[in-house]
Amino acid sequence: MRIISELEHIFENVKSRIKIKGKEVDIYIEDIKLGIEFDGYFYHQDSYKKDKLKSEFFAHEKIKFMRIRSYPLKK
Repeated sequence: MRIISELEHIFENVKSRIKIKGKEVDIYIEDIKLGIEFDGYFYHQDSYKKDKLKSEFFAHEKIKFMRIRSYPLKK
């Protein structure tokens, strides 16, 4: 919540939990085509392959994509 609040003060078109061609992203900044995903350990501990495919999807769509992963998830 803190991060999205800060981003809304910097950018005009900040969206939360939207879908782009069926893929949900936690935060999307439309003006700069940036998606931000928060990977908590509980939900992402066994989803490395799925997360990688999602990252590749956004790269293919020419959307910059950033992951914030909690410890002890791998980079």
